Amino acid sequence: MTRLSRMLVGDAGDLGVGKDHVWSEAASSDPVPYIGRDFLGGWKWGVDTYHGVPYNAGYIQTIPSDESFGAHRMDVDTSGHSGYWTERSTSIKNQAAVVVGRYDKVQEDN
Repeated sequence: MTRLSRMLVGDAGDLGVGKDHVWSEAASSDPVPYIGRDFLGGWKWGVDTYHGVPYNAGYIQTIPSDESFGAHRMDVDTSGHSGYWTERSTSIKNQAAVVVGRYDKVQEDN
């Protein structure tokens, strides 16, 4: 988690692993995704949405936790940047389900 890597793509489908295999978590109180948007995000032509409501269209910059990026967005019940690893949390259970390929067990953010 301490290593930064640049996404370089604006859509989950552009990662070359199949859109169904791209997963993301972002706690609302985790500043890292939003601070890094300007230098870690990718670009694409599309529409930004928030809970399904469009608010921006054109050449948009996305990060994996954005709805418009197109990844599966996992439900998060933790806070901050380190909380994803909290024992028995939904956040860590979702990660475990993805790692072992039990996608049907992942609670997705709606």
